[in-house]
Amino acid sequence: MAVALVTTVAAEGQVRVVRHGDDRLSGIREIDVVVTTDAAAPAACTPDRATLQTAAVTALRQAGVRATVSDKAPSWFYSLVIDARSAGLGGSCATAISTELVAQVQGIPDADREASPGSWGSLLVGAMPLVRAIDLVTATAQEHDAMVTATLRTQVAAIAAKVRAANP
Repeated sequence: MAVALVTTVAAEGQVRVVRHGDDRLSGIREIDVVVTTDAAAPAACTPDRATLQTAAVTALRQAGVRATVSDKAPSWFYSLVIDARSAGLGGSCATAISTELVAQVQGIPDADREASPGSWGSLLVGAMPLVRAIDLVTATAQEHDAMVTATLRTQVAAIAAKVRAANP
């Protein structure tokens, strides 16, 4: 009588996944919010930083994405970096508002992969942009803050929707 013995061996080790486009949003569970404004802009045209932080965090949480606030710099694996640059002319204000979801990453440049054996290479460390929204808001000084905040809510809601779609 012949008996066959079959053994399965599981290969253990790290698996690297290459992601492109919105697939890069997979695995995002929490986002840190950082807001910067232009200190040199006229006070009447500079949106309130705390109001923008609250609006961004609220929009993320309403979309089901956990959010925290950082007052100084990105401090999480994934950060929503919001930059508001304002200017005024007469009784009108203009603010360019940029909202960018970034991931903190480490990577080896493709050029270093082609280097000869034994030569030194580079490890790049920093923020990699994942999603970006840019808008320009113009309004009278009295309406400006509310319009900037509404525009930011729209930008953050769109980014949060993409994150939720990638993480059902």
